[in-house]
Amino acid sequence: MTNQVSPGTIEEETRLTMNNIRLILDAAGSSVEKILKATVYLLRMKEYSRFNKVYEDFFIKDLPARSCIEARRLPFGISIEIDVIAYI
Repeated sequence: MTNQVSPGTIEEETRLTMNNIRLILDAAGSSVEKILKATVYLLRMKEYSRFNKVYEDFFIKDLPARSCIEARRLPFGISIEIDVIAYI
């Protein structure tokens, strides 16, 4: 993680966001397989299917529960924000 914002396509931003989540969970002794719930904020809901294709690649089996919300604005000019609840 670099703490740098890197706006790009929805696919690039989703991949970066999920990789950051993976790094955080790994550092805590957890993994993406232990995500119970994700909340996804998309700047443009019309990009949902493109986001979803990348998102699904991060999970080996069952996807966690998820809410997806269209946000009017996201910080720093990004197109996606994801928060997760996982167990360690």
